[in-house]
Amino acid sequence: MKIADMLGLKEKFSMNMNEHFSKTLDGIEKVAVAVSGGPDSLALMNLLHGWVIQQKKYLHVLTVDHNLRPESGDEAQKVADIVSAYDGATHKTLVWDHKGELESRVQETAREVRYELISAYIKEQNIQHLFLGHHMDDQAETFLFRLAKGSGLKGLSSMSEIQPMDNGIILCRPLLNVSKAELIEYCHKFNLEYCKDPTNDLDKYARVRLRKSMEILEQEGLSAKRLAKTAQRLDRAERALDKVAAKALKVAIKDRKTGCIEMEFAAIKKEPEEIAFRIIQKAMEQLYDDNSSYGPRMEKVEALFYDLMKPEPFRKRTLGGIIFERKDNQGQKTIVLYHEQ
Repeated sequence: MKIADMLGLKEKFSMNMNEHFSKTLDGIEKVAVAVSGGPDSLALMNLLHGWVIQQKKYLHVLTVDHNLRPESGDEAQKVADIVSAYDGATHKTLVWDHKGELESRVQETAREVRYELISAYIKEQNIQHLFLGHHMDDQAETFLFRLAKGSGLKGLSSMSEIQPMDNGIILCRPLLNVSKAELIEYCHKFNLEYCKDPTNDLDKYARVRLRKSMEILEQEGLSAKRLAKTAQRLDRAERALDKVAAKALKVAIKDRKTGCIEMEFAAIKKEPEEIAFRIIQKAMEQLYDDNSSYGPRMEKVEALFYDLMKPEPFRKRTLGGIIFERKDNQGQKTIVLYHEQ
């Protein structure tokens, strides 16, 4: 049995923070944590506050009131009341001031707005690290959700403990090896009165249906713990392949200009298929960084990639705002990617 399995949640949390987060938080004076009032985020807030105090840092607790349920304001106030008893911490309720009822994409829109509100606050406060209460069951649920969507290795790797974002914010998830049941038990043990969101039980949401299907899968041995472990292993493989592909791209590039990348076809073709595909993906990502855009679905990129690699002549085409061209000059082929004018 691992030492972590024999310890209480507080001890396991502290050990995980010291092992995986101390380096990234070295010299950092303040961090933020998103707290909805549910058992996951309440437990994280309590655990994180204890660690932050030991490390002599300051904690900003952020609750978003989405104004989607009548009781949401009271739930935010409950979190504020708990934080009021904490030394070295402050609470802020961020209100989504929308008008009328949302008819579609309610959860997706709320998630996007929540992230925007929190991002704006922590940037204003010069905070870089945002802690989130995602746990083992969330990891398993995300794995199944992305599997159902046909995601590739990167998507199935699910959530990472430390995830730098394009806007400079670093997402921190120290509970990915902790089950939902452990967090609920922790709240009961330390008298943390949590709220229950009724939308978490509505079958009209895909994630709710997947969550319920996990009960059936667990009877066949496909537990949240095993799914989360699979996601970790896929993440390990993803990081290794990504590193190899980055080096291969550097070798393949013949010419690089603003908005245009030219690569040696032979250098790409000699690589294993997965690495060759990732070279094309990475070249696209570099161009999107130039243009602040988003890429197309993987299926479309795969179809174009296979056409690029065929011996037959390639017809110039556009995908996701990028023009793909293959030049077959005197037996020496190059692949050129550039932005539409």
